[in-house]
Amino acid sequence: MPDKMNKLLLLALFVATLASTNAIKCYQCTDCAAEANEDDLSDCASYLTACYITEEVNGDTTTYHRGCSFAPANLEGDDCEKIVNPFVNDGIDHLRCHCDEDACNDKMKEITTTV
Repeated sequence: MPDKMNKLLLLALFVATLASTNAIKCYQCTDCAAEANEDDLSDCASYLTACYITEEVNGDTTTYHRGCSFAPANLEGDDCEKIVNPFVNDGIDHLRCHCDEDACNDKMKEITTTV
């Protein structure tokens, strides 16, 4: 019986190790600087497969947010978009990028699409 328990324990540890090594690493912060801070880089939950960065420009103030997310269905490399909400005219330009490699949300990329 102990031998069987040891094998089960080893199998569980192996699966846990595999799951943690497959997690993407993203910078995660709110109201951050334009360039990422190495202290903000951490593992995402295993079910989150992409990183994001948003840039909000309101007059002279620019705010950045970074984190983990699901990969959009149309993700192709660094997929960036300008978000235009026709129902809300708050005067803030919202820009968002998704990417699917470790630490890829370190800075804004060029905006390629308007949504």
